Amino acid sequence: MLDQSLPDTELAKIIGSKYDMLDEMGINQHHDAVTGTAKQAVADDYAWRLFRAMKANSEEYGQLLADRVKMEMGHESLSKNWEQCLRTNSTYRDCPIAKYATKEGYSMAAIVQNPSSLDLTSAKVAVPRAAFSAKVFDKEAGEFKEVQASVLCDKDYDLDG
Repeated sequence: MLDQSLPDTELAKIIGSKYDMLDEMGINQHHDAVTGTAKQAVADDYAWRLFRAMKANSEEYGQLLADRVKMEMGHESLSKNWEQCLRTNSTYRDCPIAKYATKEGYSMAAIVQNPSSLDLTSAKVAVPRAAFSAKVFDKEAGEFKEVQASVLCDKDYDLDG
């Protein structure tokens, strides 16, 4: 649902990003993309097109998330909007958190979206150190509450190299 008071230029950016993403997703449903039978140059082009659309869409999506989080939780991001980690099965160094990891006493907020119709009971978030606490926003109470968190890899990596 979009805010009806948005200026036409902002609305056009959001809808344009959506259509760009849908176009690229449609291209990636071509038979040789789905089956993996495309030549390497074609497969690279599919990946590049999808990455480009995700990156463009990410800016608009991040702003919408920032507005929604502020409205529902009262939390404002220090940056203009939320940044998205476009990688899966990766380390924190591949995600936006890497630029804050060397700051002493920093805190990080993560939004986890579940696009599936199945309930989500856990989420994996890459963090730079094993010493952390995790909280989840309780909508009914209107506050963050501590939750159990576990570390999958407890080795603290050298942040400088």
